Amino acid sequence: MSCGSSNAGSQLAAQQAAQEALTNQSVAQINQAFSGFTPQFYQKAGQAYTNYQMPMLQQQYQNNQNNLGFRLADQGLGKSSQAQGAYNALGQANTQATQQVAQGALGQQQQLQQQVGQEQSNLVGQAQTATNPSSIGQMATLAASNFAAPSAFQPIGNLFNNFSTQYLGNQLANTYNPATALLLSYGLGGYGQQGGANSFLPSTTGQ
Repeated sequence: MSCGSSNAGSQLAAQQAAQEALTNQSVAQINQAFSGFTPQFYQKAGQAYTNYQMPMLQQQYQNNQNNLGFRLADQGLGKSSQAQGAYNALGQANTQATQQVAQGALGQQQQLQQQVGQEQSNLVGQAQTATNPSSIGQMATLAASNFAAPSAFQPIGNLFNNFSTQYLGNQLANTYNPATALLLSYGLGGYGQQGGANSFLPSTTGQ
């Protein structure tokens, strides 16, 4: 009986060793499939996001710059200090929008890295518990290729909305307010007498 027990024990040990070898082989396949996900890969993913969004950001900036120029010209404010302030505000809005795109690119990198790491960890866990770990190793190649494919990005929203509301909607429109014109004509704004040659305000007399 001891001989039979010994044989059974040997067979069990052999089965365990074979299973362990298959598991190790599967884990190695998984790690190999995900070996291309290096820091450089994630940096390229972030750059792809930036390359996608920046032309739209530049178009938004140009549209706002054009609209601002038309509004200033229409109100006779082209060379006023208010115009300079509005253009400065537009530049600040553009800087903030550019930073938002950069933050979005970093977020894309971090999200993708987290997803890839989670998928790799899940596959390794499955391989370590599966009866047939070889099939898990084969799945890893497909899973990795899905992550390696170019990402689809959502277009950015209107990153100049605050600027448009403040300067194109409120602040410049306020120059048509007769009360504002009166205050400035008394020298509180430093832009000359009401209706004078140096005033940046449009006429409020209806002439």
